[in-house]
Amino acid sequence: MTAPKATREGAAHILLVDDDENLGMIVSDRLMNAGYRITQARNLREALDLVTHEVQRCKRPPDLSTTAPG
Repeated sequence: MTAPKATREGAAHILLVDDDENLGMIVSDRLMNAGYRITQARNLREALDLVTHEVQRCKRPPDLSTTAPG
């Protein structure tokens, strides 16, 4: 499976879930430099709250979400 591509209309939105703040920053920086829009969450509860909030505000939910194993 490949990640959604950034488009001229706007960057694909990725929800990055990782409890390791340093690793999350590294991955987030790389993805942003590749043209993606990133939202970070520290855990699955926070990720669910973020997605729920965006849907309630009539915003598009993330195109892709990724979590750290473990």
